[in-house]
Amino acid sequence: MFQLQGVEVRRGNGMVARDVCMRGDHPGILLVVGAGGAGKSSLLMALARPADADTRVACGYACLGGADLASGKVRTVWLPQHARLDPAAVVAVQMQECHGVSPDVTATWIREAGGNPADIGLPAGRLSPGLSRLLRRLAAMAQPGDLYLLDEPTADLDEAHVERLRQRVRELSARATVVMVTHNRRDCLALGGHTALLAGGRIQECAPTATFFSTPATTAGRHYVQTGYCNLSPPRERSGAGADGLWWVERGLLCGMSRPGLVNDPDQQCRHLGDAGVRTLVCMEERRVYPLEPLKRSGLAFHHVPVRDMAAPTFDQGVALCRFAEGQLRQNRGLAVHCRGGLGRTGTALAAILAWMGDSADRAIARVRAARAGAIQSPVQLQFVHDFASRIIGWQ
Repeated sequence: MFQLQGVEVRRGNGMVARDVCMRGDHPGILLVVGAGGAGKSSLLMALARPADADTRVACGYACLGGADLASGKVRTVWLPQHARLDPAAVVAVQMQECHGVSPDVTATWIREAGGNPADIGLPAGRLSPGLSRLLRRLAAMAQPGDLYLLDEPTADLDEAHVERLRQRVRELSARATVVMVTHNRRDCLALGGHTALLAGGRIQECAPTATFFSTPATTAGRHYVQTGYCNLSPPRERSGAGADGLWWVERGLLCGMSRPGLVNDPDQQCRHLGDAGVRTLVCMEERRVYPLEPLKRSGLAFHHVPVRDMAAPTFDQGVALCRFAEGQLRQNRGLAVHCRGGLGRTGTALAAILAWMGDSADRAIARVRAARAGAIQSPVQLQFVHDFASRIIGWQ
């Protein structure tokens, strides 16, 4: 399964999308639609993580088949918007050297597109613009991958070329996951799969494509299907949420985050924690998979409370963690808590600490979710906070 959970996308210091949650089949196809400027291209770029881009996933997690996209274990192919060949370079040379496509294959593609195969010896600027776009896009889709992030691959092509691209997408989606941005609903209806509507910086609806276009379930979905447009207000910055991926329940004292280094530079994150007054990093993952040197350089101690993904701590684990946290907080020593994505186990632990310090379960949950929407993910985690708060009444 392809899954995004609580993903926040930032460009520079600005927020583009927040709390992006959607799922798709693996293999399969997930089409992302929405108005221009909604953040669709930024979302794909952030998931692709090109080294020279300032657009990134600031928090939350993205995975394919259980593997984090940031882990390097998922072969990801990204096709940027408006991709075309370099007009100054010879077609055959750049197709082979830049994209690994042999001259024979390139010549075949040109012939199938109705062109002259001999044109592989010309600069790409001598080709028709449509053919240049088609070759560049087919070249990207010929790369080996587990996940293909395609940004409007059918845009600015004639109908015959569009159908050639769609057929290639069908072939890819039979063995891999394709996430494809499009403004053309005919792409969606021709390709099937699932369709997700991105508007207002969030996924407003995600459903099987046929269902989305026939009986949309949300007001935003209905408006988009009727008009082809859905302009919602962009997401506003959340108090305490920063470009470093840290989110604060109490600034300087209680912080949540995803695994250090998962979506941000770990040295930078640890420096920011130390500068803010945090002295201990609490890991809620089953095992630590990152080095401790960045923590040590920033004066942070390490504390481990192993909990399975989407599960909750045991009552004894919760008590031990809260007693530890109380000792730190009473000395004005802040704590940061992380799991993998920084939502489920992290939010549960922070809510338990708030309950230990005197909040009701409902207030603790509300405070955590006000700091990070989507925190405390599973029913088991939510029930734990209520049960834990009830059992410790009168302990203080």
